[in-house]
Amino acid sequence: MRTHSLLRSLLSLLLGVNLCGSVAWADTGTATTTLTIDPSATAGTTITAADENDRSSDTSTYANAHVHRLSNTTNVGDAAAGNKNICADAADTTDACIRWNDTANLWTVDNPTPGTFNQIATYTGVIGITTGGLVFGGGTGALEALAVSTNGQLPIGDGTGAPTLATITEGAGTTITNGAGSITLATFTQVFVGSFTRDTSTATGTQSVTGVGFVPRAIFFFGGENGVASEMSIGFDDGTTRRSVADNNAVTASSYDTASTNSIYDIQSSGVSYAGVISTFDSDGFTISWTRTSTPTGTLTISYLAVR
Repeated sequence: MRTHSLLRSLLSLLLGVNLCGSVAWADTGTATTTLTIDPSATAGTTITAADENDRSSDTSTYANAHVHRLSNTTNVGDAAAGNKNICADAADTTDACIRWNDTANLWTVDNPTPGTFNQIATYTGVIGITTGGLVFGGGTGALEALAVSTNGQLPIGDGTGAPTLATITEGAGTTITNGAGSITLATFTQVFVGSFTRDTSTATGTQSVTGVGFVPRAIFFFGGENGVASEMSIGFDDGTTRRSVADNNAVTASSYDTASTNSIYDIQSSGVSYAGVISTFDSDGFTISWTRTSTPTGTLTISYLAVR
């Protein structure tokens, strides 16, 4: 009885199997931790049935039914092609495993649906993910990272590929201030009142009006020839759509022209006029394109209200 028990204990230690009941497995790497048995035994001591039963239930160090410590490098698999799995044997059917996908060269996780492995972490390149870069999915191949964003940059999606780092663009009546870790939006209405003149004997061409201080979004015009009856124009222009109301008394008594698509319209007589529209909004004002019809004369004085 004593010889049989000693032999069984030695086989348990050498093979990593608790022949008394529980299965044990041990690291085959370079761990040097000494296996001890509880209760302990010394040479010449009789191992009784009670000792053996007690040993089957007690925790031993470093292993009895489980490995408590592995070496710094522990291999899973036999270096042959094929996926490598490490699984937790759950009491129900929802075993959880991590798998090294030997084909795609990345770690995947299987939980809780058995057999369905999904990527958990890997990256492209040879130096790792960009420090401070936002990580996004790269499909089944890898995780990828954007460059480190500058002040105010956000990842903007296009519905198909990787997001692009970009800042928010100001809209009408808004300003955006980008700071380190902050984006500040403000709304406002900015206006400017000014005036300019135009000699109507000048040939068709452009005129730049400056001094506004910002890029306008629309202009309201009020003008005519000072001291001359029946030459008045009121209009507006947003660079795309323009309308005006012009005094048409020089052509038809006591009438106005409301059909013009000009923002400034000086009607001097039948077939004789000087008309303007905004061709561009500029950083400090706007540019008007003038059209001279026949031989108008005199100087227009135009007051305007610029709106941002």
